[in-house]
Amino acid sequence: MTASRRELLNTIRSIRALAGDMTLARLQTLLVIAEAGDQGISLTEVSKRGDLLPSNTSKQVRSWSKLNARKQPGPGFVVAEADDMDLSTKICRLTPKGKTFLREVFKED
Repeated sequence: MTASRRELLNTIRSIRALAGDMTLARLQTLLVIAEAGDQGISLTEVSKRGDLLPSNTSKQVRSWSKLNARKQPGPGFVVAEADDMDLSTKICRLTPKGKTFLREVFKED
């Protein structure tokens, strides 16, 4: 096994240890939101950049929020708020808890 594959496998194990029900689409959603930084990103852009179905994107974002689609407690890693300029647009951002989660998973300082 190459070093890059081993590193990827170790990262996947770390993610599973912190969030056992992780799917690729779920992880991809979180990483796209993280990549946008503090300015945030619209749900539409999350769909485009993550190559996800728009109907699924909303569900994936909610799975990272304080309350998931079933109104059950979620991890609280993402917040989706109405855009001040267009109230019909939701802007997604990582919470401090979400930033900490990714730093731990990817062993960033």
